[in-house]
Amino acid sequence: MRRLLFPLAFIGLMVGCQTPPRQEVPTPLPPDAVERVWRADLKLEDAKVRSLHVVQDLLFVYTTDNTSCVLDRESGRVLAIDRITARSVDELFPPIVLKDWIVYPTGVTIEIYDRKTHRKLASALLPFGVRAAGVGEGDLVFLPSDYTNGGRISAVSANPADHVYEQPPIWERMTFGGITSRPAIFQGMIYVASRDSRVYGLRLADQAAIWAGLRSTWAGFETGGQILADIAVDSQGVYVASTDTVLYALDPMTGRIRWQYYAGVPLEEDSDVYSVGDSVYLYVPGKGIVALDKAGEGRVRTPRWTVSDARRFLGADERYVYVLMKDNTAAAVGKGAAAEGGGEVKIRGVRKDMAAFATNVVDGTLYAATAKGVVYAARPVRKAGAFGEQVRGDAPQPVYAGRFRP
Repeated sequence: MRRLLFPLAFIGLMVGCQTPPRQEVPTPLPPDAVERVWRADLKLEDAKVRSLHVVQDLLFVYTTDNTSCVLDRESGRVLAIDRITARSVDELFPPIVLKDWIVYPTGVTIEIYDRKTHRKLASALLPFGVRAAGVGEGDLVFLPSDYTNGGRISAVSANPADHVYEQPPIWERMTFGGITSRPAIFQGMIYVASRDSRVYGLRLADQAAIWAGLRSTWAGFETGGQILADIAVDSQGVYVASTDTVLYALDPMTGRIRWQYYAGVPLEEDSDVYSVGDSVYLYVPGKGIVALDKAGEGRVRTPRWTVSDARRFLGADERYVYVLMKDNTAAAVGKGAAAEGGGEVKIRGVRKDMAAFATNVVDGTLYAATAKGVVYAARPVRKAGAFGEQVRGDAPQPVYAGRFRP
């Protein structure tokens, strides 16, 4: 029997497939390996896995018939399986998790479930069409909405007690173009980017524009092109990728430019911005994933490194950055400076059959799933001698740790 060590950060990927692995004696793993944290088989029949979403302590698995399978991220325990919409053609946006409720925005409704029991509490028809993924704070969800005269950010109550058949927004703010970018919330502020080329900052408590130092109205910061990708925000900046080819890092309080990165090509829907630790990660069409330092001299940033074959950011820990490659394999690349191996592929997967990966900016755990609903979680081994599970792959592909093959 051939035994294979589980490699770094799924990268192989996740060794088991459709059948449960045989129980093996735990064996010490070397550094640069990963122990499989858990494996969950959702036993899908007709539907297939469409996407994975990490939100707080939960992992959501969306299927092609708009079923949401909710798993505990730490244990892999299946908490709920619910058909969110009756029709598979209906739009289902990523979930919004609040203190007491889980809200599923669809194209024209919000579906509200209890956070603890996962029991459905309410379904409310919206007076607008939802255009993009939303965010939440307190008892409210904030949804990019479509109107005939432009886009709006609409604040809607998520409290089931507030809902009748149709739920009007608590308040709205209009933009001069549609919103396809997910908004971002930070310390009581919401930041909204629009196809009208602008980024808007708004204080949630009183809906006042926070960038009045630039202009006295809700006009926001203006880029030179449409903003299509999701933005990010932290204490060091609001990070906005524009089709004018520039990534902007704006001061969260004033809206003024702190620094810029000139990508050289339009940054469109696939160029979502991720802020993790001291770095910003961005997919640049035709160039790959770039890593940018938040701190630095001057107002123009150059990449710390670029991974040209990568097409999606998956996550990062203190040592590695995890990316999805063009051939649908996962890889771990060095995190530091290029001179110290940063951007160099340390581990490269061989399996290409994963249907979905989750981007996880919460911690270093990685998640992937097959089309038939076998979900895997893996976590890197920090030092030699940590005990992990020796597993036997039920797929014929070998798994190798590092760049060296036995």
